Amino acid sequence: PASAVANTSLPYTVTVKNTGALAAQNIALEIQLPANVTYLSQNSSVTPTINGQILTWNFAALDPNQQISFIISGHVNPQAVIGDVLALQGSVTSSTSEDTPNNNSVTMQTTVIEGHDFVPGISPATSVLAIGATSSYQITVKNTGLIADQYNLSISGLNAQWYALADPSVALSAGETKDISVTISALSCNDTGAHPFTVDVTSA
Repeated sequence: PASAVANTSLPYTVTVKNTGALAAQNIALEIQLPANVTYLSQNSSVTPTINGQILTWNFAALDPNQQISFIISGHVNPQAVIGDVLALQGSVTSSTSEDTPNNNSVTMQTTVIEGHDFVPGISPATSVLAIGATSSYQITVKNTGLIADQYNLSISGLNAQWYALADPSVALSAGETKDISVTISALSCNDTGAHPFTVDVTSA
């Protein structure tokens, strides 16, 4: 993957394909994980040998155009910082002579990014309210980040007795959106006039 977040899982999809005209025998695949990635598991039919960050698989053979695909699961260490580039190195060898050995290695780079991000909104933008009546607003919070997050909501600029916030805290999965209602009441004639207010949404 092109990006990842510190202290989260990082899956790599590995594919080895025989593009030659002959069966490839005694295939050895070596993967070197980045320093800031901890190996967790893999789902191929062969158990790799592990030497530090280096994992090695030994496969019997691949017929022409046959391929093997599987997933390696790692975990980005908590100390990885935004902007770090996690470089995975991969190489494959075979005891069978090859015409194009220059396609037997690969480097995959993953950049550590900020995982928390969100987009707030409110509707309607303005409202006219009669004395003694109530009006409702919908606050929308969308988690546009890559990981689950908790958001705290608060209102400033209004008398606390004028409004009721349905939910001052919401938990959202990555990509999830939630609407939170705010009910505002005008209590007396002394409340007439424009009353701008601000809804503050912060990531916990």
